[in-house]
Amino acid sequence: MKVGYEKPTVEFEDIDSKIGLDKTSAGRGVAVFDYNNDGHLDVVIAADFIDYPLNNRWWLEDEFKKVRGLPSEAAKVKRLRVIARWEHPGPGSFYDNVGNASKAPHVLPGETEPTFWWWDEGKSRARLSWQATMWPRGVVYEGLDPEASYIVRTSGYGQAPLRINGDRVEPVLDGKEMGEFKEFIVPRESLKDRRLVLTWDRPDERALNWRKRSRLSEVWLLKKE
Repeated sequence: MKVGYEKPTVEFEDIDSKIGLDKTSAGRGVAVFDYNNDGHLDVVIAADFIDYPLNNRWWLEDEFKKVRGLPSEAAKVKRLRVIARWEHPGPGSFYDNVGNASKAPHVLPGETEPTFWWWDEGKSRARLSWQATMWPRGVVYEGLDPEASYIVRTSGYGQAPLRINGDRVEPVLDGKEMGEFKEFIVPRESLKDRRLVLTWDRPDERALNWRKRSRLSEVWLLKKE
């Protein structure tokens, strides 16, 4: 009697390239399960750019480097105050990141979803608020002080023609590059009902490459001290 086994005749052939599965791209995912069997759910996250900060750390590093290069202590303090108060402008003032619903309490959602901008192969050091933009239907403020003076400030890129309660207003500061501000003085008569509605006339830029089209990132209503 002979003891043995029949050698397998099945061979594995790598056919990923033949069926189009050899292409690689950015991938991410999340799974929730009890990994260590301790009775508590664990979260496992897989993502490209694992070293990419989920906050504005890179932008802050660059800003602090610029601050160190300013010519005077007064200029340094002024810029540091702007950075420190960016999202928290103080009593009676308001901030909205229009592309981030969790940071846009006064924003009426737009007719389209936010646009997410892809720069520097996904490793942009710009503020996160500049990388997700939207043209909202409006920004609404209630319970304002009719005797106070206010300024509307916006950030974004290109043009952002503003209307306050339906009336066009012209900027007193008209920055057009990413990171620059536009500012508009709120007419005192607009405050008589203690309510402001901001809307924008979206520029017709269909002839422009999408990268060059105007966008709105952030909106402030600043109460003058």
